[in-house]
Amino acid sequence: MIKLMGHLAQFASFSKQGELLCTQSLTYLLKGTEAKEVFSSLLGHSIGSSIPETLLWRTEHRQSDGSRPDIEGCQENGLSVVKIEAKLDAQFGKGQLKSYINELFRHGISSSLIVLVPQSRRKEASDHISFQFSFQGEGPWQIQNVSVAVITWEDTLQKFKTVNDREFCEDLVQLHSLYRVLNGDDMEPLTTDEEVLLWKEKESWWEKLVEITTRQITSPFERALPISKEKSVVPYYRRYICRKINGVESCYSVGIRDPFQNHRTPIWLRFHNGTGCFAEISQQLNQSSLNLKAVRSGKHIWYPIEVPHNATRNVMIDSLVSQINLITNTAYRFENHETHDK
Repeated sequence: MIKLMGHLAQFASFSKQGELLCTQSLTYLLKGTEAKEVFSSLLGHSIGSSIPETLLWRTEHRQSDGSRPDIEGCQENGLSVVKIEAKLDAQFGKGQLKSYINELFRHGISSSLIVLVPQSRRKEASDHISFQFSFQGEGPWQIQNVSVAVITWEDTLQKFKTVNDREFCEDLVQLHSLYRVLNGDDMEPLTTDEEVLLWKEKESWWEKLVEITTRQITSPFERALPISKEKSVVPYYRRYICRKINGVESCYSVGIRDPFQNHRTPIWLRFHNGTGCFAEISQQLNQSSLNLKAVRSGKHIWYPIEVPHNATRNVMIDSLVSQINLITNTAYRFENHETHDK
């Protein structure tokens, strides 16, 4: 059974604040001595050295440059020695981690930068860190006086289960339930056509499905933009995925909107007529069997993406990924992969 916090997390007004709620909850759990010891042990293991068990943990504290790390571990004098960037769905901000590193450099003492992500985003986080700082390998890494590592929410929550305190364990159950729903781990399958037709009643469920799927389909030579709502006649909540072909940026989007006539699924892939290489994309699709499934509206090319019924979370996502890859692989068949801009 989903606990109270997990139940509330299914509603859009609640889930929009998911990362903040999880980080605030994690910091709340770190008020006890045993919890601090367990968390310090986990962090120390991740960086390959010790983390003080007496640190005070705080959230959203403003740095000298105005940035706000999600969580900080501080000495009694207020000096932060551990900075944690925690993610669920959100993109890594440009220069975000470098800002935290630079602040830690200023202190001139041994310190740590930890990136906390869902298990499904561990490789993405490691790749991002490696790119930002020109690191090699999977980590942990060292840059001057700062140790850098990636840990997961799953490992953190599992480690906290060793804390022997009834009140703490009750709070941990709530956080675990909250996290699982916000991370899409407890997505219930579609069972009827009526659920699809009434998709707006569970809009956050569909948004989560799009968020997870678009992360899965983004390849190393592509970049995924933040999800946002396009304020058109028919609102379209979508994420763009872009690549460069001979110096020209070409994108497609995947998102949710009211279905076109004679369709029922709210998930749609679009090639905007203003994107780079649209003429070539259109030609490839016109010459393929996929042309029969295309909907042309406003000079754009749209494709319905169907969600299978009675399928587990992973089966649903695999099905969506397969459909999207078939369309995009066909659309970009003209492309020479050796021309990707790095």
